[in-house]
Amino acid sequence: MKQTYLAACALMVALALLSGCATTSIEAHSDYVSELNKYGTNPLIKAPILRDLESRIRTVVMAPNPHTDQPVTTFSPRNKALLDNFSEHYDHSALMEDITLARAGFDQAVAARYPELGNETACGLANSDAHFPNSGGEPTQFTWQFEQGDCVNGLAHGIARLSAPTANARFVGQFEQGQMIEGIFEMQHSDGARVIQLGGIPTAEHTARLLTSKIENSGYQWHRYGDFDDQGEFEGFGINVINFVNLMEVRDVGLMHNSRLHGFGAQQTRKAWGNGKIPVVWLGDFVNGKLNGLAAWSNTVDRMRIGEWEEGQLDGVVYGSDKLEGVLFHEFFVGRYVDGKKQGWFDYYSINTLDTHRTERKEFEDGYLVAIDNGKEDIEFGQIFAMAAGAAIIGTADIDSVSKAEIGGAFMADMLSGSNSNGSNMQALQQQYNMRTSITQPPVTIQPPQPQTTSAVPAGGQPTSTASSPGAASSTTPQGTASANAIPGKEKTNPARSPAANTTATTGSTGNSTTLAATQTTVTPPTPEPNRYVGAGRDYPFTGTSTTYYSQSTAIDLAQTNLRNQAAAFCESSYKAEIRWGDPSCEASSSSANQYLCTVDAMVNCYVNPCDQAFCGTRN
Repeated sequence: MKQTYLAACALMVALALLSGCATTSIEAHSDYVSELNKYGTNPLIKAPILRDLESRIRTVVMAPNPHTDQPVTTFSPRNKALLDNFSEHYDHSALMEDITLARAGFDQAVAARYPELGNETACGLANSDAHFPNSGGEPTQFTWQFEQGDCVNGLAHGIARLSAPTANARFVGQFEQGQMIEGIFEMQHSDGARVIQLGGIPTAEHTARLLTSKIENSGYQWHRYGDFDDQGEFEGFGINVINFVNLMEVRDVGLMHNSRLHGFGAQQTRKAWGNGKIPVVWLGDFVNGKLNGLAAWSNTVDRMRIGEWEEGQLDGVVYGSDKLEGVLFHEFFVGRYVDGKKQGWFDYYSINTLDTHRTERKEFEDGYLVAIDNGKEDIEFGQIFAMAAGAAIIGTADIDSVSKAEIGGAFMADMLSGSNSNGSNMQALQQQYNMRTSITQPPVTIQPPQPQTTSAVPAGGQPTSTASSPGAASSTTPQGTASANAIPGKEKTNPARSPAANTTATTGSTGNSTTLAATQTTVTPPTPEPNRYVGAGRDYPFTGTSTTYYSQSTAIDLAQTNLRNQAAAFCESSYKAEIRWGDPSCEASSSSANQYLCTVDAMVNCYVNPCDQAFCGTRN
């Protein structure tokens, strides 16, 4: 046995040395996507709303983000995947049409939108209340002169052209009784840059949806699209896009107030990594530009965090996954963060390329690792969300109002009853839901809240909690308080307190020392039943798609990834899903060479208990 263990260790070291490390951000991202495909979703996540956030951030991270030296006029799959989280708020084809016209210039845009003008030349305007978002201290309101168009009773009414010669600005658009309604605006800045706007006209009385683009002589472009107020600020939905010559990158997207994310949104910022930069992504609930509530984060090359945030920092129960470079392990964990740092006990689950599994518990103080325990007891972090967090999850879950009321009532009743309830209300509701659920669907699991307990203590000793409050590593949004280049989840070892210092506990009034294990009762777990499929049905059909055209190998990979995500969500874990794959089918693009849209069919079954490896060992 010992020789086998040593041989395995030697093989791991050899593989680590042979594998080397990714040297560029492109290689690191490719390696990370391979691991995400191989090991699947975080098996420790149970709450549906957190699984949904995990699915969203995984989709963004795994989408290709190619680098090129050639001019780029469309979003990469990575940026499009980020925008897809907000498809109910805007029409993507309309956005791209507006950006294309803005790049073409004022005259071409006018010719496309307003090809005909009336012949009147002596009309007036009702007022000059219209505002135009601008930048660099340039004016947002103008004294306009009517040039040509349609009039009724001496006022512009229909399509008309205006100019403001002193500001080097012009406008063509729709008028009603002398009032601007919508149109195309352009102004030339003193540095040669031009601002062009297409869409509605905001006033003091109402916001308007529009695109405003700043296009510099260097080719750099800045596009802002969404709902603007009369001060030129986002007020409603907004998209903020930085457009270098060879890259269109989304910086902010979502619901906004005073041009700051306020509600469900996403941010993407480039951070230094190695000899280059990587796009770091946040997705979740924002308040005044900072994450507050449930959210997900990834640096897109080796780390991911999903859970509770406050004031831009991880704070509360957090689920994480890390690609451990050089040791060939992928690590999942759950624990509590306080002010952006790990605090207390964490559950860890690791798996490597040899399908070796490892579970252990680690204790942290202010982000420093202070103890390791192989851990015979699970910490049910799904049951230690605060009452407010539980209510927030229930309230935002994608379920009907009646179910929200039922679950919320049972949850609150159990929380208020404490140990006297033992989750009886949630358990009773679970039984009702199971009866309602078709036998062809995996049953929904509602975790009953459990009170925190303490271990047995010898006479005169101090009680030792078996479920200490868990904690976390530093991670912030761009507006957070940590270092701008801090990477969440980096484990540190406190030089003043090593794991060995925590292997014993001093108890009793006599000063005798006993091991912590001696103060606990050993429980022999029951022999597990053989694993089996859920329900009476078998072979549920699923189809994965690449959604759009890519190179054939990439399109097939994306289609398979899409199907894996569906299977993991259907079975509530990648470790309970079994996939039997069919052959991929690809359709060539009629307009682009070597570009394909691919789909793949598969049969999915769900197991009652988790398997030893993701997707129960089934691969392509």
